[in-house]
Amino acid sequence: MSAAVTRAASVLGEESAAGIDSARRLRGELTADRRVDPAAFDEMAGRIRRDTHALTDTGV
Repeated sequence: MSAAVTRAASVLGEESAAGIDSARRLRGELTADRRVDPAAFDEMAGRIRRDTHALTDTGV
């Protein structure tokens, strides 16, 4: 595997992790304000995690 592909996969993983952390913080804020259904948000967050893992797997 080339260094460029390895680095791209690493950057994608870092960005995905940052996005997931942001979504978790947002979930806490929205739940506290009761602006979103927690179950619906959990479903969306799970979908994002699965998609991110799938995307990362195709890049590696």
